[in-house]
Parts: sequence; structure tokens; C-alpha cells
Amino acid sequence: SDVNTPTANCANAYSRVRTWNFTDGCGNTSANFVQTITVIDTIAPVVTTTPGALDHTIQCSNTTDIDSALSQVPTATDNCSATPTMHLVSDVNTPTANCANAYSRVRTWNFTDGCNNTSTNFVQTITVIDTIAPVVTTTPGALDHTILCSDSTDIDSALSQVPTATDNCSATPTMHLVSDVNTPNANCANAYSRVRTWNFTDGCGNTSANFVQTITVI
Repeated sequence: SDVNTPTANCANAYSRVRTWNFTDGCGNTSANFVQTITVIDTIAPVVTTTPGALDHTIQCSNTTDIDSALSQVPTATDNCSATPTMHLVSDVNTPTANCANAYSRVRTWNFTDGCNNTSTNFVQTITVIDTIAPVVTTTPGALDHTILCSDSTDIDSALSQVPTATDNCSATPTMHLVSDVNTPNANCANAYSRVRTWNFTDGCGNTSANFVQTITVI
């Protein structure tokens, strides 16, 4: 006989039992001789992707590269299973302290073969950063005015104006009035120069260039 018995819960393992006997020229038969071949699989898959090869540091506004990084997965080989089974062990997204637009996403995989031998873990770290400051979109000088001292309507209108800015990740950058300086005009009691300075910050504290408005009252 030659009997092949699969091993339960192990697709790559089995036991093969072969039995012989011998007869002579007169039909006398020997006792049986049994050979048992036990095929095992105790070797885990090996991750072939180099550690760190899928790590990335990406600006928060670069959604194309973020999506590309998230599409990447490691590979592995096994001594017996042609295609080891990949498992996503964990996927942890950790916000960056004091930076609303940044975070670290850590994904961990391993692989198993047909006998449930498990590879070492493979870790991918995607670090999303925001190092780009807001950009003031109001043209320099666009809010400057020279107004007669009696024209309170235009003075109030000028004082109601503020610059605008955009940011790569923060939808609405925060505006800051850095200073507001009123300087009397020498030799003219009714005239003065009022200089207001603003800047903008995003959710990660990146600060724009200053924007200056000069209101000259004559």
C-alpha cells in the first residue's frame, strides 16, 4: 500500500505511509515493512520588501502622493505556499500635537502560509506634515488710502478693510492684527498716518508674510 494522508489545518503538510513485503519462489510472504514519510511546514513566510521602503513624508496638501502611499503594500515569499496570505494587523492614525493639518499613519502587516506560520511584521509610516505658510492674496498697497480729514465715511470704510489669504491645508487661515500705529503729522494738527499690519497663521502655526495698510489722513 501507499497511503497519503493530508495534515489537518496545514495545506502544505502530509504523511505518506508505504508498506512492502516480500515473497519467495514458493509464495512464502515476509512480514510487512512500513516506511513513513512525514512532510511538514514549519518555516514562516519571509517579507521581501525592504524595511522603510514604503515610508513617506508628505505635505498635507499633496493628496495624490498620500493616496499613492496608501495604495502601497509589502510583499512576501514562502518556502511552500506560492502566495502567502497578507494580513493588515493594524492601521493607526495619530494626530500631530499643535498641528491640526498633520498626522502620522502607521500601518502594520504580516503574512501567513498554508500551515499558519506567521512572518515578522512589516511597518509602513506615512508622516503628513504642513510646513507651508499661508499666502496673502491681497495685492500690496491695495488697501492704502489718502483721505481728507473731513471725510469720515471714507476713513471708516478704509478702516473696515482687511487683507485675505489662502493656505495649502487650512481652509481659513487665522488673521492676526500685528500692530496698529497712529502717527500724528508734524505741523498739521488734523492730519495723521495710521499704519496697520496683519499676518496669517495656519493650523500648524506657519506664519505668512506681513501685510501693511497705510491710511494717510490729510
